[in-house]
Amino acid sequence: MSDVCMTPITTPKAWRGETLAREASWIVTLTEAEVADVDRALATAKASGVPLEEIQREHFPLTAMRSRLEQAVAEMYDGRGFVLLRGLPVRRYTDDDVGLIFWGFGRYMGAPLYQNPQGELLGHVYDHGRTTATSTCAATRPTPTCRTTPTRATWWGSSACAAPSRADSAAS
Repeated sequence: MSDVCMTPITTPKAWRGETLAREASWIVTLTEAEVADVDRALATAKASGVPLEEIQREHFPLTAMRSRLEQAVAEMYDGRGFVLLRGLPVRRYTDDDVGLIFWGFGRYMGAPLYQNPQGELLGHVYDHGRTTATSTCAATRPTPTCRTTPTRATWWGSSACAAPSRADSAAS
């Protein structure tokens, strides 16, 4: 049986939505140099010919972005437990490129974990376009009866979602 905490949590992990809505210290916007670093690492990883699940740090070499990921890991373990990284221009990449970028980031953040009973290490979430009485249908595996529109979301231990920003969506 697990222990139940009977005292108030006063660490940064004890956050409330209304507090997050008032301040943005949990949001990190990537710089042009960091995005360029990701582009270089992506090109290097693709040119290596190494299969995605065998990609290590040396196949996805980051310089400017590396410290951002180290800060994100510190925030996940010692801070609020999450960060929001913004500014990766996902529309310029293929779905496979986005998966490789997330995999590359993950190699700087920890070890890969199985995402489902099938043993997949990189799980994509699909919007099946169905709505139930309680929620919208989304799943990690497409089914023959569902439309499979990728939302470009994946997990690496915790969730990572790649989607165009509201500003990007309004511009298109």
